[in-house]
Amino acid sequence: MSAKDIQVVQSVVVVCIIFILSQLPFLLYSTARLIEPEFSDKGRYVYLFRLCTTISLTCSFLNASVNIFVYFTYNSKYRAAFLTIFNVDQKILRR
Repeated sequence: MSAKDIQVVQSVVVVCIIFILSQLPFLLYSTARLIEPEFSDKGRYVYLFRLCTTISLTCSFLNASVNIFVYFTYNSKYRAAFLTIFNVDQKILRR
């Protein structure tokens, strides 16, 4: 494989790992809701439910935010477009 192919594979693996890790709290949260009927916004475990909901949503938001940096790091076309759109001088990044 060429260096470019290896870089593509690395970026896909990183994005997949980040996605799986960020969705794990939601999977656990959903499983808990199926197993324990009191795990709801009106049930016995309301505070734990709210905490888990917040963690789950935060992880999903972080997934979307982190992907920008992964693409910026691994994809030269994305990086060039990003720098052009936000009018960033590339000389600044080389320091």
